[in-house]
Amino acid sequence: RRVMRTLAQPGPVHPQRIDSFAGTPRHLAFTLEPGRRLADALTAPLIAAGMQCATITFGGGTLLPFHYVLPGPPDGPQHVAYFSAPHAPAGECQVELANATFGWSDGAPLVHIHGVWIEPDGTRRGGHMLPSQCSVSRPLPARACGFADIQFAALADPETNFTLLQPAGHATGAGTGVVARVRPNEDITLALETVAARHGLRDAVVRGSVGSLIGAR
Repeated sequence: RRVMRTLAQPGPVHPQRIDSFAGTPRHLAFTLEPGRRLADALTAPLIAAGMQCATITFGGGTLLPFHYVLPGPPDGPQHVAYFSAPHAPAGECQVELANATFGWSDGAPLVHIHGVWIEPDGTRRGGHMLPSQCSVSRPLPARACGFADIQFAALADPETNFTLLQPAGHATGAGTGVVARVRPNEDITLALETVAARHGLRDAVVRGSVGSLIGAR
């Protein structure tokens, strides 16, 4: 069996490698309306629906202005990877597909977004959208799957030395949906199988994710 590649994180290895919480999922279809800041357009309908965490997919419309960063090399020994300087193309950018993760930071709504888009010069790129610095310029259809009984909170993570969205609060312990957090250097396929076995799932759909993979193909 091929040995999986790993990255040495800057902080202590947490003994619990997979956290998972069962709950009752809610589904919501809505449209991101032009003229709104992307962060507000994404989070307002979820808050109105009583969701405490969610994953949202959206695409097929445009953003202007549009700001983003790309994954980048470490900024020093404090992180194993970091981000580029912000980019801001001139003109509308067409969103092909994006996945946003919704949670909370100090009581305020927060979204972290990965996406693929076409820039005005025709270049196709992917990276981290900056939702507080983007605005919807043409309608974007969106679909969310979330939970009212599980929360994502932005909390300090000593192992990676980042502030990360992670499951927090209390879940019912029952339901047809699961929210999971997998810590670094775990085989993602085995981790999903572990979560499924833990919660008695024989068939499931992974609705969305936020994080990074090592050596992905």
